[in-house]
Amino acid sequence: MHTDYADPATRISWKMLASICEVKYSPHLDEEACIQIADKAFFTLSSQLGHRYFVGLTLCGSEMQVLWFTRGGSAVSNLIDIHDRPKEFMYILAIFVLGHLPWLGYNEHIFAAPDDYLVVKFAGDMYKIIQPLFMLSSIQG
Repeated sequence: MHTDYADPATRISWKMLASICEVKYSPHLDEEACIQIADKAFFTLSSQLGHRYFVGLTLCGSEMQVLWFTRGGSAVSNLIDIHDRPKEFMYILAIFVLGHLPWLGYNEHIFAAPDDYLVVKFAGDMYKIIQPLFMLSSIQG
């Protein structure tokens, strides 16, 4: 992906994406928004070894949903009307904005090194990941 509004040298890749929110003007577009989140979850989980699960949001009109994807299944929350339940809406946004990366599915024992390779922290020691033996290239659900 390339950002047209930023420096032309800046590239955004699936390796950088932590989470996403699809915003639509109408509640009738919620199914389309969920499909778009599922696509982005697939690409993110396929390119990030240290991402255990992917969490996304849809905001269609005034209705919000939280979507959770793993490599083995998925779940969707009940609809939350952000006007009727503003505290829940703000709580969810705070988790996404101020929360820690493990709350968004990142494995806190796998780190990206400066040379674009991954390391695993185990029992206080760091080990370089040379090559994953197997990584599921799909999500279910």
